[in-house]
Amino acid sequence: AGPSHVQSPPARVRARQKDCPIDMSALGVLRQGELASQLRQDFPDGIAPFHTLATLLERQIRPPPTRRKLDELKRWLEPSGNGYFEWPMLFAFTVVIERLVLTARRDLRRAYPHIQIRVSFCHEEVSFKLLPWRLGVMPSICTAQQNTMELQPRWQALFSLDGPNGLLPSDVR
Repeated sequence: AGPSHVQSPPARVRARQKDCPIDMSALGVLRQGELASQLRQDFPDGIAPFHTLATLLERQIRPPPTRRKLDELKRWLEPSGNGYFEWPMLFAFTVVIERLVLTARRDLRRAYPHIQIRVSFCHEEVSFKLLPWRLGVMPSICTAQQNTMELQPRWQALFSLDGPNGLLPSDVR
């Protein structure tokens, strides 16, 4: 049995509506690898107390993240209970949907009143929430095409490459 703070093991995939508030790329590849290795060694179950994650990030990132950024990170990470959070999300392979343009005739929109976007990678899938059709929701300088819905959602599909439930290296090849 695992530690008492773990409600369930970290998921292999997650959907997020916003970017991670901490720019992990600022660490560079080598330091990211070192940090992931340390977390893997200290918290092999993929779950760590937030105060420990915050301290490690404050020591590694220059300039260190502000209290506000750390609060945003706490809301962004997946909680596991009792102040513990899933750390593999920090190192996930991320697919970002920045712009979405869908065109469909009226009869199709009536037959399928909602759409759902799914992103697949290495036999894993992230599904985003159902969306109703909305035409003309994005103002632009150009006139929108008839029967077209345009969005700029910044949705993120995160695929864990690390932690106990990370994608296997053989799947990524």
